[in-house]
Amino acid sequence: MAKFNVLHWHIVDDPSFPYYSPTFPSLAEKGAYDMNHVYRISDILQVISFAENHGIVVVPEFDTPGHTLSWGKGLRELPNILVRVWAHLGVTTARSTRLLSRTLRFYKNCLRR
Repeated sequence: MAKFNVLHWHIVDDPSFPYYSPTFPSLAEKGAYDMNHVYRISDILQVISFAENHGIVVVPEFDTPGHTLSWGKGLRELPNILVRVWAHLGVTTARSTRLLSRTLRFYKNCLRR
């Protein structure tokens, strides 16, 4: 018998952006199916706490550079931050480093409470 005790949680995906960021509220307002079905930071912390109490490890994921179609609905500047997977081969190292830096800065701000 195998014991599966890891929840690999894709919080956002291509069709919907159901995470509400206080810093970038338009991501969920325009990217989620509707505002009744979004995760707030308190919801995520509650899921993680519940899982920990039951021996489950939660690995929350904001999948990039793929699965980001829903992101562009909420923020026009995101195409300049996220690298498209199918175009990645043409990106130079210097450009990739700048994009990575901007992407990490975006994540830090997006996940701010």
